Amino acid sequence: MAGSALNPRKRISVRQFLRSSRHSAILCGRVLSIDGKNGMLVLKDASGEIPVKLDDRKLPSFRTGDILCAAVFKEDGTLRLAHCEVLVRTQYDWEKQLPGQAGELLRNGHRFELLKLRSAFLQAIRRFFVERGFIELDVPTLVVSTGMEPHIEPFFTELQSREGRRKRVVLHTSPELALKKMLVAGYERVFYLGHVFRNEEFSPLHQPEFTMLEWYRAFEDYTALMSDCQDLFRYLQEQLAPHWAELWRKDDFLLREWEMVDLPEAFQQRFGVDLADISENQKNVLADLARKCGISEVDESWEIDDLFFLLFMKEMEPFLGQTAPAIVKDYPVWIASLARRKKGVPNLVERFEVYAGGLELANAFTELNDPSEQRVRMLADWQKRQRLGKSRLVLDEEFLEALRIGMPPCAGIALGVDRLLMLCSGSRMITDVIPFNMETLLTHPPNLT
Repeated sequence: MAGSALNPRKRISVRQFLRSSRHSAILCGRVLSIDGKNGMLVLKDASGEIPVKLDDRKLPSFRTGDILCAAVFKEDGTLRLAHCEVLVRTQYDWEKQLPGQAGELLRNGHRFELLKLRSAFLQAIRRFFVERGFIELDVPTLVVSTGMEPHIEPFFTELQSREGRRKRVVLHTSPELALKKMLVAGYERVFYLGHVFRNEEFSPLHQPEFTMLEWYRAFEDYTALMSDCQDLFRYLQEQLAPHWAELWRKDDFLLREWEMVDLPEAFQQRFGVDLADISENQKNVLADLARKCGISEVDESWEIDDLFFLLFMKEMEPFLGQTAPAIVKDYPVWIASLARRKKGVPNLVERFEVYAGGLELANAFTELNDPSEQRVRMLADWQKRQRLGKSRLVLDEEFLEALRIGMPPCAGIALGVDRLLMLCSGSRMITDVIPFNMETLLTHPPNLT
């Protein structure tokens, strides 16, 4: 269409225009559809969509998918196109499926808006901690060791010096060891909000790259973290629900009084066995319980923690956090390599997990700060990794040296941010609330080389 040159820098957003009393404006966006019969197009930018009436006497020089800079004006309650310039012409037929994740987002307006909520969500989390005297610390993604969790498999890569020296490193599966080193350095309230990497299967709740929130409090125990979790959920509800009502869950779930579940007590009620009395060499007790519950996949070669989690996930987990968020606390010592033993009950550790709406969201400890016991536990986990056929890892000696310098009594927690956003938005798939689905890497066309 003919007209004077348009300057995209003078544009306003669709939302601004709709909310203003202006009679004309410059808008930039993509043509979502063209209705030639009725002389209408729909223009979309990041803030929203708007219908625009075309001049019936002129045929548009653009097509669906093109990006326009358009001068528009209001006349008799209708928004009309004065003139426009095509900034970018699409090379795809929009009647067919658009390629890639950008194409999927162009088609999926709900998910497009969810990712805008995600941005506000991350900003609100940061505000919550900064307002409470925490500092955000950046930590390296490439590390010598990720810790020794037996069931977590990391990604490996390699550093190379100019002289040709090579060293195998891993992508961190958690910022835990790095943040604890910062506690030793003198920081007392720290948090990390960023990506971590675990080489595991894809599922509705799992991606190999995901967003983790971890925070630590010096001179506190795990009860302080329980309060933090409840305060964080309430804060997110109060800060975000009013502004994102169309995307936010419609009930008061995040504001309800939390359920406190004592794990040994709940285990006793469900199975008639005192969990605190089961030692690491008594895995037969749990195997027998599994068989009594009709769980046929039990294998005598399984480790005791595998048997425990099988029982827990099949018989207890489905009932947790359904009517309100739940904290499950005090676990056996043989499944908490970085947690401090519970005072007066040495076979248990001060650990809790958060469950809400069928999702496991967080894992927390009163942290072990005895360097000798920590080394023993890490070596035991290293041996278990070998038995399970996992990749070989090395001890983070710098972390153990930091413990010898002296780490203050402290408590720390890791929370899955993507899952928490799923809970808040009522989403069923983790891929709904993250910008990129890593599973597409498996189907990506091969390189030319």
